[in-house]
Amino acid sequence: MPLEKQLIVLVSSVALGWVAAAFYHFWRVLTRSGRRNRLWAALCDFLVWFLLLPPVFAGLVLVNNGQLRLYVFLLLLLGAAFYYRFCARWLERFWRGCLSGLFGVLGWAGRICRRLVAVLFWPVQLVAAVLLWPLRLIRRAGAGLAGLAGRIMNKGKK
Repeated sequence: MPLEKQLIVLVSSVALGWVAAAFYHFWRVLTRSGRRNRLWAALCDFLVWFLLLPPVFAGLVLVNNGQLRLYVFLLLLLGAAFYYRFCARWLERFWRGCLSGLFGVLGWAGRICRRLVAVLFWPVQLVAAVLLWPLRLIRRAGAGLAGLAGRIMNKGKK
């Protein structure tokens, strides 16, 4: 293999390992941001590896013509080690900030949607309240009579 091809394989494999580690780390930050049980965490980790495997393999096919040799796996591990040693700390802070902002925007949008739905359904609630008003009066009267009957029955037991 020519030297330039070896350098391309080296740099590309290390970069691919770095990108795979960064994606996995982002996934871990995303899934660990909420309360999850161990089964959910294991399923999420399996899912991310299941989703990450095809692009990594496709990248290796493009770079090395699908030849998966020990040095390629070592270069992938080197890229992942480089990511975790030098970049993970700063990118985790960045991703947590991005996720915090995203969750804030989603919460704001949810509040807007709830208010919009409340305004749209306000006439329905008004009509329902007017139509159900007699039923509430009957229920209150029935509850009052039941309470009175219960007190009379308890006095008779003493």
